[in-house]
Amino acid sequence: MSTATSEPDTRGRQWGVLAALTFLHVTVDMYGGILPAILPVVRREFGLTLTAGVTLISILNLVCNGMQIATGHLRATKTRPLFIPLGMVMTMVLVLIAFLPHSVSMFPVLVVLAVVTATGIAILHPEALRALHALRRLPHSLGTAVFLNGGYAGYAGGALVASLLVSAWGLFGLVGFWVFSVAGLVMLGFVRIRLALETDEEGESAPAKGQAISFPQLMMLAIPVTIGSTLVPVFLPTRLNELGFELAFGGISSMVFGMGGALGALGWAWLAHRRGILPTVLISLSAGIVLLTAYTFCITARPSVWILAGAGFCLNAVFPLIVTLARSSRGPGLGARMGLIVGGTWGVASLTAMAMGPVAERFGTQTALYAALVAYACGVGVGGWLMREGWRKG
Repeated sequence: MSTATSEPDTRGRQWGVLAALTFLHVTVDMYGGILPAILPVVRREFGLTLTAGVTLISILNLVCNGMQIATGHLRATKTRPLFIPLGMVMTMVLVLIAFLPHSVSMFPVLVVLAVVTATGIAILHPEALRALHALRRLPHSLGTAVFLNGGYAGYAGGALVASLLVSAWGLFGLVGFWVFSVAGLVMLGFVRIRLALETDEEGESAPAKGQAISFPQLMMLAIPVTIGSTLVPVFLPTRLNELGFELAFGGISSMVFGMGGALGALGWAWLAHRRGILPTVLISLSAGIVLLTAYTFCITARPSVWILAGAGFCLNAVFPLIVTLARSSRGPGLGARMGLIVGGTWGVASLTAMAMGPVAERFGTQTALYAALVAYACGVGVGGWLMREGWRKG
């Protein structure tokens, strides 16, 4: 192992680093969950159409994912983090939305704030994943699940916190998010984080490259999954608001969907260890499709949020398993793979959400939820094809 990573000596210290990385992941992804949860308020205050509002969210998501691809390969020979603290600071810019004049003419400024925030979210992810890979004393599948769960928890928690703060204090309530960011920056001063190098991946107990799945094939599986997991949280709060539910309930529903995935990732990771990752992906997706379908039919009933939790438990748990496969897949270097799997896939999903904006405005936001079901079903189809390919090749 390369000594350049200067990884912590003890298992306990590595758990501490994992906890810090997870908290940082939670914090930056909270900013990604703000706009969908408060979209009805943003539209009202700035006079935006549904298409304009969804476009704003999609720009944030698209820039976030595109910048991960653009920066994933940078600083490949560096072991000290730079993008992690820089990303933490840049995400705080979104809160400035609270201080803008309430006018439709502010839409370009909203776009600028979204782009800066998205860039901050983006540059942290590949570097944090490299830091995660440096923690060799921890089980990688568990470490990946815990870290990625931080993203689900952050996005979902951001939606809930934003809806509660805005319901209580208007857009000025968003200033409360700075408390989490400052806490994360202070934490960075006390935790020594080091980054894995590309060469550190050599010699690990991963499958031989000839037996590993092809990275392009893995992208084919990941893209429909991320499309489904983007459409639901982007359109669900608006759909619930249209049905007469209060803003906070939309935030709670988004949180339930995301947190269900955070819990599910741990449970499905256990099954994947026993049954294999691809079979687990197929089982999880199939069960989630059934539950999400049931939810769409009883969405007007408040208790149906528990069905949504079950859907999130199954559907949102799939992506961490795919990231685990990406680590040993056949393809480009580690940094590029991490940038593509966490950026490229969600980038396509963001474009899809942007395209769904005009469709939902014309045919209703419920259409977007049906589109999510179709995307997840496509994931099942690709996963089944990959399973057959594996069996055929022996």
